[in-house]
Amino acid sequence: MVTQRFLGNVGFRLAFTFLRPFSVGTGLTIQQLGTVLALRDLLGLGAPAAGRLSDRYGATRLMIIGGWVTVAGLLITALGRTGLIVGFLVFGAGKLAYDIPMNAWVSDRVAYERRGKALGWVEVSWAAAALVGIPICGLLIDRVSWRAAPVAIGVAMIPALFGVARRIEPATTQSAADRVKPTLSLNSILALAALCTLTFCSQLLFVGHGLWLGDTYGFDAAKVGFAVITLGVVEACASLSTTVLADRLGKRIAMIDGCALMVAGMVALAIQDAPTLGIGLAFLAAAFLGFEFAFVSALPLISELDPAARAQMIGLGLGASTAARAVGSFIGAPLYERSGFDALMTLGAGAGLVGIAVMIFGMVEPATPQPTEGE
Repeated sequence: MVTQRFLGNVGFRLAFTFLRPFSVGTGLTIQQLGTVLALRDLLGLGAPAAGRLSDRYGATRLMIIGGWVTVAGLLITALGRTGLIVGFLVFGAGKLAYDIPMNAWVSDRVAYERRGKALGWVEVSWAAAALVGIPICGLLIDRVSWRAAPVAIGVAMIPALFGVARRIEPATTQSAADRVKPTLSLNSILALAALCTLTFCSQLLFVGHGLWLGDTYGFDAAKVGFAVITLGVVEACASLSTTVLADRLGKRIAMIDGCALMVAGMVALAIQDAPTLGIGLAFLAAAFLGFEFAFVSALPLISELDPAARAQMIGLGLGASTAARAVGSFIGAPLYERSGFDALMTLGAGAGLVGIAVMIFGMVEPATPQPTEGE
């Protein structure tokens, strides 16, 4: 399960980190690629439907289907200009169909008080994608071609999917009488809004960081890939910190702390968008560290907003956040080309402050059942 998640995360990060090589290889402009990525993110609007399918047919079954769709998408990507557009969209649909039931599967098996730790360990795969997967992809792109990276990831996914089918026990399904629609309380709406601001800010980072490293420091694909190792290290620290701190601090407080660190990093990059390489990577790392810590802390909180319709609520959360991510993709690439990285970071910092205000003044931690005496 974690191997498939890791490879899916490498495939997801691939497009953002290597926008320039994909642009040169296919003839698509940066703005056109940004639009394709935004359309891929808009597929997240189908996340609530994926949650319903997970509840109805079982999380394991949907995970396997979603995994095979991601394989198809990555292989299609290598077919050229049209293949890249179609492949990105197919991959996006498959990753959505895998991630939602996987989060629901874990959340169903771990109590809320310990869920930050469990999901934090799962999300280490996101950091591992930057630590291991992206540098390898950078070498493949630099020494073979832009096509080599998605093909390698897709082929590696095949044995991983057989492992998922063999090792994870089937999840129980719900009868029509048992299925309920998720309840959207005011607190749920505010929590979803906070998650949206987080993912919007992160998308500006994802869209801009590879371009910024190439344009500011003259990095080729291989150097960009190895520079991203720095981000992988801090993201691993964030995920591991979540396993220790999110449950102790409370998921809401952890989200606020992480978002504040992300905003601080973005403000620093907005003020000085061409520092020395070491300082620039430190600012970028702080922003990614804050986002990852906040986002991983948000996952268990979202999963507990309505335990009776858990997968559907997770679907709503990821659907709303991917819609926000799509807006970031639509805005991010053109804004970078027109106004530079400092404008991108200024917008992200402003949105992050809005999210912090929502979390401080509106959102509360979900109520969890308390054990009765004698239990």
